[in-house]
Amino acid sequence: MKYIICSLLLALGGWHEEPPKGWTSTQNGTNTDMRPKNLPAKRLFVYTLFPVQETKHRSLTEWLKIESRKDAIQYGFLTQNFTPETVDQIETLTGKVEQNGKQKILMYMAFAANNQYYLARIVTEPDQKMYSPYLSQVAAHFLRLANSEGVNVPALPQDQAKDTQELKEVLQNY
Repeated sequence: MKYIICSLLLALGGWHEEPPKGWTSTQNGTNTDMRPKNLPAKRLFVYTLFPVQETKHRSLTEWLKIESRKDAIQYGFLTQNFTPETVDQIETLTGKVEQNGKQKILMYMAFAANNQYYLARIVTEPDQKMYSPYLSQVAAHFLRLANSEGVNVPALPQDQAKDTQELKEVLQNY
């Protein structure tokens, strides 16, 4: 399971790279939001890259907790506490929020490189059939980004990228 999550995180790609093939990219303030072009109307799956931040002598774990709490507020109140996981040099927090009767899963992914923190977020509705096809693309993109910044994490092989069953099971718990 840890390899799958790590692979997902690493697959998200670089901050200055193109979005995954078949995805659109838009600027949202200082963030870059990416969405699959084939996402059904009125469905939610957004992969966001945040601006790189200086480490300021905090641990990656502490920084990720602070940043995710600040960001998650915009999506409603927490209905399931964030669950942390560390795989290689990638840290994740995954939880569920609710706003106006609608639930969303939030997954934050981060790594440290070159005295900087890199952060990405997935926002999706809790429908595994809807979000499953997009997870491997995000993972491959984020892993490429981490590797391009000098973080030595295993890239997600193409054949494994098509079936990220363990990651699906993690998100299904939310």
